Amino acid sequence: MKNSLVVADLQVFFIIPLCKRQRKRYNNREISSIIGECIVEKIAFRSAVAVELAGVPKMDYYKIRQLTGRDSESVRSARADYTPDDVRTLKRALIEGFAAWQDSDKHVPLVAIRMSKGGVGKSTISTNMAIATAMRGYRVLVIDLDPQASTTELFGVDSESDVRTVVSGVLEGHALKDCVYSMSNEAVLHLMPADQLVAHFDPKVVAVAHREHLLEKFLERNRDYIKANYDIIFLDTAPGSSFLNLNALVACDLVVAPMSMDGMSQKALKLLRTEIMELKDWLGVDRQVLFVANNYNKSQTHSRQNLEAMQHGFGDYLAKAVIPANVSVARQISGGIARPVILSEPNRPASLAIHQLTRQILRTVGMYGVDPDPVDEEADE
Repeated sequence: MKNSLVVADLQVFFIIPLCKRQRKRYNNREISSIIGECIVEKIAFRSAVAVELAGVPKMDYYKIRQLTGRDSESVRSARADYTPDDVRTLKRALIEGFAAWQDSDKHVPLVAIRMSKGGVGKSTISTNMAIATAMRGYRVLVIDLDPQASTTELFGVDSESDVRTVVSGVLEGHALKDCVYSMSNEAVLHLMPADQLVAHFDPKVVAVAHREHLLEKFLERNRDYIKANYDIIFLDTAPGSSFLNLNALVACDLVVAPMSMDGMSQKALKLLRTEIMELKDWLGVDRQVLFVANNYNKSQTHSRQNLEAMQHGFGDYLAKAVIPANVSVARQISGGIARPVILSEPNRPASLAIHQLTRQILRTVGMYGVDPDPVDEEADE
C-alpha cells in the first residue's frame, strides 16, 4: 500500500456520552465494534507519525520529547500519545516563519465544499478533510450549512438536539463562540452544527437587502474570535440552489467540487458553472474551483472513462487525489455510531486519498508548513 506511514500507527480515543463517561483506548480494529453514539475526544499518534504530519525533518526521539515538553514522562507513556497540539508545537519550533504566521493578523481562508447534486460525497469529504487538517496541527472550524446535517452526524452530534446553527448566528445575532462545539479536548476542531431549521434560512431572508452577504457579514462581526482560534474554515453546503449556498460561495476563498463517476454529476457540474459565472457577472466575485473525483472504481469502464474525461477537461483544476469507491466510507455511520473513515480505517485507500487532497488544498489556500506530497499518484491497495 502506498503512502501509509502518515497514519500507520494512529490511535484514537473516544467518549460514549450515552453510557458512563469513562475513558478507554481502542485500536483501529476495536473501533468497529464500539456500541453507542461516539464523538472524537482525542487523536494521538506515535512520534514518527507526529513528525510526518508536522512536515519537519526526521529527528531523534528524545529531541521530539524535549520540544513537546515530555522530558519528565516515561518512554512508555509518551510513545503513542503525541497529539495535534504536539504537531503544532513541532511546526512552531522547527518550521521557519510558522509561528509568526499563526500569530499574525492573517486572513483565515474559507473552503466551501459545493456541488448542486446530492450523494457526491460533500459531507464525507468535509468531515474527513477537517480531521486530516486538525491532525496536522491546524485549528479548524467546520460550518454545516446542510439541513440534512450529514456532517453534523458524522461528527457524532445529534442533529435533532437543541443546537445553535448558522441560523442562530446569522439571523438571531448569537456570537460565533456561542454556536460552536468542540470535537476534541484540545480545541483543534470545532463544529457549528446543522439541523432541519437551517432550511428556514431562505424564507427568512427572501426580502432582506444584500442577502447574499449575510454569512460574510456574520464572519466579519466575529473576525477577532476567528483569528484567535482558527487557521481555516470549511463550509459544507447543501445540494441544490439556495440563498444560503450563495452566501457560502460569496464568503469563501476556494470551492471544492466533488464529483461522482456518473453522468448525473456531469450534468450537475453545469449548474455549478452557472453559479460561479453569475457570481462573477453579478457581484464581481471570482472563485477558484478545485474538482475532486470521488467514488472512483477502476474496475468499471464508465468510471475510468469519466475520470479520463475529467482529467482532459479540467487539467490543473482537477485535484491530484482520486478518492476510490470503498465500503469503509459507507460504514462511517452504522448502528448510530459516528466513525469518520480517516479515524476508523486510517490505512484504507479512501483515507490516504483524503490526506493527499488535504495537502493540496492547504497549499492552494496558502497555508504555512504543509508537508510535501510524497506520492502524487492515487492511493490504492
